[in-house]
Amino acid sequence: MDERILEQASQWLLKQADKPLPEQEKNEFDNWLAESEAHRNAYRQMQALWQHLPQSEALQAHQQSSTRQSSAQQSSTTQAQPGGKKRSSSWLSIDWRAPVLAFSLLIAVFFGWFLQPDPIVETQIYATQVGEINQIELTDGSVITLGGNTQLVVSLQEQQRNVRLHKGEAYFDVAHDKTRPFVVTNDETQIKVLGTEFAVQALSTSLQLEVAQGAVEITDMQAIYYNRVKNRVLTAGEAITYSDTKGLTEVAKVDGELIGNWRDKRFNFNNQTLDAIAERLNLYYPPGIVIASDSLKHKAINSSFRLEQLDTFLAGLSMSDDIDVIKREDGKIIITKV
Repeated sequence: MDERILEQASQWLLKQADKPLPEQEKNEFDNWLAESEAHRNAYRQMQALWQHLPQSEALQAHQQSSTRQSSAQQSSTTQAQPGGKKRSSSWLSIDWRAPVLAFSLLIAVFFGWFLQPDPIVETQIYATQVGEINQIELTDGSVITLGGNTQLVVSLQEQQRNVRLHKGEAYFDVAHDKTRPFVVTNDETQIKVLGTEFAVQALSTSLQLEVAQGAVEITDMQAIYYNRVKNRVLTAGEAITYSDTKGLTEVAKVDGELIGNWRDKRFNFNNQTLDAIAERLNLYYPPGIVIASDSLKHKAINSSFRLEQLDTFLAGLSMSDDIDVIKREDGKIIITKV
């Protein structure tokens, strides 16, 4: 992608980092987006980069370096204040500016490193919109299918292939390479393979892993803090769920034919909560589904349907004595208690 367009996209995102655009600039921004698909793709990449910011290894390394430099220079970078107090002049201490400055740093890293031709490191950001399904082929031969409203970052290195799944769901068909493990991470888990097929769904408070072929090891990165099981190994036809509160569940058997069937916009929900079902469907249904009653969010549901059969699914829900389904004119669906 044109570096100039990426830089324009980053500037538009920075302008909106802490407050809405004035009306005139908002119109200019809308016109810029409408000019070309390249502009829209670039802006989506910058949005994904912004979301990826807290986990940026480059940023963390810079912050650690800056902190060491700040400590070494503290005597020369502090100023006496009334009452004998001292104030550090380090930018790291200015809370409101840190996100914008950190993002600016990451943009610099993006342009200075990601876009440079490098035979060892290849990094790319991918993002889809609600309802969009996109398949990408990596240079190592692996194929990733992104579900709706999904963001991930791929970094192919000399000794390891890394994917950070920020949100959404993806199906991985990993090319076998025993010299370079394929590692998928999010905030709390790490999935490691050499060559296999598996599907991952990263929702707001949970992650689900289903293995179609080969073997996969999943690690709970928070296990050490909560005295939980740290690792589990799954083989074909097995699944596991990670939750923020309970960590890794026991390994369960699944029908291998159903793994990744969301790629055809077909969904199978087995004893899943209504809240989790709504969050999953919201990856593919742009108007959105809202569970308006807290008491219904944890109601367990079993169902199987295609996305175009959503109205049939909702009609079935509304037949329950305690559920009312309202579909507004804009398409948004409100599920509430009778």
